[in-house]
Amino acid sequence: MKQSKIKYFLLCLFLTILIVGLFEPFYFSSNTFKSIWRTSFNTEARIDIENRGTSSNNTIQILSPIKYEKPNWCKNDKGSCVVINEVVTTKWHTYKIKFQVIKDGKISIILRGPDKRDKNNLKYPIIVNYNNLIMNNSHIFDNEIKIWHDKPYKYIFSAQNGDIIEFQITTKKHVFQLSDLKDIYHFNTMIFLSIFILSFLFSYKLLQYISKFKILEKNSITDIVFLFFLIILLFIPITHISNVNKLKQENRLPAPFPNFFIKNQINQLYGKEFENWFNDRLFGRMFLINLNDMIKYKINNIYQNDKAIKLKDNMIFNKDILNILSQPIPLEKLEKIVRNIQKLQEFTTKHNIKLYIMIPPAKEDVFFDKIPFYKNNTSQKKSIIDGLVDYVHKNKNIKIIYPRELYLKEYNDFLFFKTDHHWTEFGAFLGYQKLLINIKKDYPKISILKEKDFNIFYHNLPRLGSFKNLFERHFYKGSDCQRIGLFHLCPLNDQYKYYNYKEKENLHIENGPIKMSRKTHYKNGIDKNVTLLGNSYGGFLMEFLPYNFKNVQMLRVNNEEPGIKNVYEMKRFEKYILDFKTDILIFYLPSSDIYEFMNLYTKD
Repeated sequence: MKQSKIKYFLLCLFLTILIVGLFEPFYFSSNTFKSIWRTSFNTEARIDIENRGTSSNNTIQILSPIKYEKPNWCKNDKGSCVVINEVVTTKWHTYKIKFQVIKDGKISIILRGPDKRDKNNLKYPIIVNYNNLIMNNSHIFDNEIKIWHDKPYKYIFSAQNGDIIEFQITTKKHVFQLSDLKDIYHFNTMIFLSIFILSFLFSYKLLQYISKFKILEKNSITDIVFLFFLIILLFIPITHISNVNKLKQENRLPAPFPNFFIKNQINQLYGKEFENWFNDRLFGRMFLINLNDMIKYKINNIYQNDKAIKLKDNMIFNKDILNILSQPIPLEKLEKIVRNIQKLQEFTTKHNIKLYIMIPPAKEDVFFDKIPFYKNNTSQKKSIIDGLVDYVHKNKNIKIIYPRELYLKEYNDFLFFKTDHHWTEFGAFLGYQKLLINIKKDYPKISILKEKDFNIFYHNLPRLGSFKNLFERHFYKGSDCQRIGLFHLCPLNDQYKYYNYKEKENLHIENGPIKMSRKTHYKNGIDKNVTLLGNSYGGFLMEFLPYNFKNVQMLRVNNEEPGIKNVYEMKRFEKYILDFKTDILIFYLPSSDIYEFMNLYTKD
């Protein structure tokens, strides 16, 4: 009897919670649960610095070696601002920022959280903790505050043209507190209690009424009621069928609605196809996927799907690339690759162009030892690209630069982004130096840049190889996060090294002749025209190479031009190479794209 009462009470409580959840907007602000969830995984803090005065020329010049943006949305006839995104972790970390004021004005230092929005473009809070703001050795506040994007902390003061301001601020990832319910989410206790009590009374009476319909004397009333609500739960997934047109986390399209008849015959696979359609659209699907991912992630911090593997150190590997690099290149394909490389050299020789072919190693090419079940079938000291390079060097007078041995010597986790397939700027810098060592043999006047020639800054996010405008490459979480299906749990706790050349302001940049291409002019470089031809890895090399040569042209092979079936076809680029009066052609593709060499010339 006692167990029956407990079960009855639990059923009543369960139904009460369901009803209270339906009335969430009445006692909470919108997206409360999403906000709490996303805040627990947030790794970003945002600092805006504004200069508002009498003209649009009022601005800020950052003097610290940090990454910042000058967005167009904050420019007006009274000035502009800079936006700084910094990393937050579970421990307090202090950031020091130094800047110069350009034109007299009111300076605002605004501490925020990141700008996050739902599918209806409504913002929801991502909370960040700040502490100990010090401005030019004066304490502004030294207590802990919690803020989000739309409830920022502002410190405003007047400054004159040329003033140099230095401040420091301490940040930390926010951990949920009960006080957040009132401070951030506007939790209304009276309305909540009213809804809860009414829901409980309703549930109690409803269960009491349903119990009267007991038809089997040997069965417990609560068992029948429990089964009743279990059946109700089965209908929850169909209460809202999603019309989403892409499953972003899985990077695929949802299954289409099946046809019952195909060519006047009953579709024998209708049941399976309908199940796939329904599974991609059921109510609460993303919540269940995220919950499953979180449990796996928290238990063993290792995860894989059919596209990628995430290891305990948070390094994510692309399975397609692993499969390519773990199998020897078939002889027929090897010969086709070599023939195309030879044709490329014939083209450059004909037009008196010096050719350098570079194959940057992929992350999966360097870190095979981290994945024992994907170890190279031949030798851990040799990769399939080593075999290609040896074959070319023995049979053809062609130089291929493949710096895998250098990467193995410099072996560390910061050669490649953990959550993206590209090399880091540190990895690219090592590749650049290896490339220039080879070019210097033919052009002795070249000076190879060293780290002391750059302002170094650090960021926890990977950087795209493509440029979002003439000057900037975008920071993002990394393509492998999407590939592994853990985008919301993407590990972003590392600090990657980035390079800004100290004389960058002397570099002239303009758009190139085709989409996603660019040209640079540097008056202090040696008087040679260099064309850099390849894929997104070139964006990283463009942080270094333009400062060695007077004119550099970067051409992107996979440049998203419409209507082109074979983007790697060399005939597409020969005109641009010759029009630029190229002296040096640097052709590069990473080892993960080794078979794309077969597409340079498709007709033998």
